[in-house]
Amino acid sequence: MWTLLLFGCPGPSDSASDSPSPDSALSCEVEAPDAGVLDIEGVAACGQPIFEAYCGGCHGDDGRGTTGAESGPDLSGHVPAHTDEELAYVLLAGQGDMPASGLSNDRNAHVLAWLRATFGDYDGQGH
Repeated sequence: MWTLLLFGCPGPSDSASDSPSPDSALSCEVEAPDAGVLDIEGVAACGQPIFEAYCGGCHGDDGRGTTGAESGPDLSGHVPAHTDEELAYVLLAGQGDMPASGLSNDRNAHVLAWLRATFGDYDGQGH
């Protein structure tokens, strides 16, 4: 059984902006936001501000973990140890003390893209 915690803390309302910055030409809109998380091509630059807003309180804005009452683990070793399917499941359903993200599939896809860009692809090791 694998263990991974990504969204341990409640975040701001789902009306938070998906765009990296107001001046950015990057669009975080997706063609089919209701498609499955793994069917959407997430954009890492769009996932970073979402991660910071919804996950940073527990995992730190850089995903390297925090300490204290609402602490979350360092994800640098967890993310490469799990497939995209496993990570998407945790985002959607939660695990252990961590609740489901409550985010739309397109936002979860952007977060997954940021996690992969930041911590690497699945290494096949399954820790």
